[in-house]
Amino acid sequence: MRKVAHGIATAGNDASISDDLRLITTRELAAALHVSARSLAYWTKPGPGERRPRLSYVKLGKAKRFVVADVLRFIEERKISA
Repeated sequence: MRKVAHGIATAGNDASISDDLRLITTRELAAALHVSARSLAYWTKPGPGERRPRLSYVKLGKAKRFVVADVLRFIEERKISA
């Protein structure tokens, strides 16, 4: 595994899926972003209002998986420039 932006690990050169389309688990994403799984649940929970961050995910059975490209876009959209 090698590291890319924001500490999210990606597969090596032998990966059959491109790195930014790779799916990662809630646990992997929480560890990479240094947030709790509860924060990720809040960010993915449907609800009213524009204030709630919206992080997209893929539902596979009961499990949530996150597309690396979507996570990186979510981070970039919230970047605050000085």
